[in-house]
Amino acid sequence: MINSSNPDVNVVTSAAPINPASVSKAIDLGKAAIDQGMTKVQAARTMFPLLTDEPREVVWQAFQEGAGLTPKGAVTYHYNMIREAKKGKQI
Repeated sequence: MINSSNPDVNVVTSAAPINPASVSKAIDLGKAAIDQGMTKVQAARTMFPLLTDEPREVVWQAFQEGAGLTPKGAVTYHYNMIREAKKGKQI
């Protein structure tokens, strides 16, 4: 969501989760996956099905918290998973 109260400055504000319980569960799944020795991409893939209806900012934040991704990494992983889902690959 872009805050355009000042036309010279556009600041991206964080979006609220649609289903906070689902987001919390996804973060817990991601942390558990990392603790089990899974890679960050594997952790994010376990989280993604629970986050498909959430705004992208929420998904990015969940990936950062649950899979330990950087902000740029979270955006990249999210983009790649969306592409994979559109191609019909199983995530």
